[in-house]
Amino acid sequence: MWEDNVVVAVNDNRGSGSTQMEERVEKLIEEKTSMDEKLCKLKVKREKDAEEIAALRQENRMLHSDCAKHAKGENFFAVALIVSWLFFIFVITIIMNLA
Repeated sequence: MWEDNVVVAVNDNRGSGSTQMEERVEKLIEEKTSMDEKLCKLKVKREKDAEEIAALRQENRMLHSDCAKHAKGENFFAVALIVSWLFFIFVITIIMNLA
């Protein structure tokens, strides 16, 4: 009779431990599923960000090209302005010498 009580008590303890273990396993599976979903969302976001970065880099290249073109134009006009001032000074000098 005493032996039967011990066996029943051990079986009861195993049952509650097993239930706790099953609950813990289920909780861990839910956490893993949640983490997998978050990972998928982060991967999608990373891909979108990579596409956006590529588009911004392309836009940056185009703007850089435009800036280079404008800089060449500015250099041309700066040289033209200097030449025009030198010509103006030359003409004024000739007029002053004739007078």
